[in-house]
Amino acid sequence: MTTPTILTKRAVVGLKRLQLAGNPFGNYRPSCYAVGMIAPVETAALDRMLEPVTNILTRDVAQGLAEMRADPQLQARIDELASKANEGQLTEAEQREYHDYVEAIDFIGVLQAKARAVLARTTSV
Repeated sequence: MTTPTILTKRAVVGLKRLQLAGNPFGNYRPSCYAVGMIAPVETAALDRMLEPVTNILTRDVAQGLAEMRADPQLQARIDELASKANEGQLTEAEQREYHDYVEAIDFIGVLQAKARAVLARTTSV
């Protein structure tokens, strides 16, 4: 299985906005969070650990995972933190909060990639 797009754009350096295909929580994040948060080895390990999940996903559950998005209030908070991060204006507490969101986004991104793979297999059958 290929690495989800959300995880492969981590190598981009600079404090510009990153367009993240398939990102369920926001359209950008600063590269200070993009570089080195989850190494490819850790991503591969997470992908492998979640592989059994793929085997038990029903089509309906996979569809729900693939379509999952943040609610508007959460999305607004993530966007606010992302904007402040891009400007270098996060407090320590906000850095921790934003880091937690980024970690969750990465995990959800792997789950969504697996869900899309399930949907692709069940559509082609």
